[in-house]
Amino acid sequence: MTGAAAIECPAGYEVVGSKGIHRLAGGYLTHDGAVTYCYQNFGRLPVLPDCASFTDVATYCTSSDYVIYAVCSRTPTDGLCATPYILVGTQCIHLLLTDYSSWSEARTSCGVTGGDLVILDDCYQYSKVTSFLNDQGNSPDGYWIGGSDRALEGQWRWIDGSTMAMGLPYWAN
Repeated sequence: MTGAAAIECPAGYEVVGSKGIHRLAGGYLTHDGAVTYCYQNFGRLPVLPDCASFTDVATYCTSSDYVIYAVCSRTPTDGLCATPYILVGTQCIHLLLTDYSSWSEARTSCGVTGGDLVILDDCYQYSKVTSFLNDQGNSPDGYWIGGSDRALEGQWRWIDGSTMAMGLPYWAN
């Protein structure tokens, strides 16, 4: 077919027409249905691994048996990071290799190390941190980062109060 783009779907998705749909036991969800399902059951959307790809989903909400690590950050001082943080892109990053069951628990643990959950508000830093996480050789089901809609349901903000950009390329919605 000339002029048509090939669609590759992440695991758990199938192409139907021009849409990727999520396959569940006993049925299917459209993309919008999958977004609603993820929010209702897991409080978050799937996360993309980089700014250019929709086909390689890094994490996807499929069960409540997740292992989720915390990604902490702090601002470098004169280009240097205090131990145990290391410079990744423009931020000092520290990965907590503990399974945190809640965002609040992960944020508190980052605070104990002198940081806070990471803010990924630009494509460059998003790409650098994602590459760093992939290079660590761990395989958790996801990562807690510094965005939430705790103040007002459906209005996502970073921990510094700035608005989170939703949708591609950062979030699969």
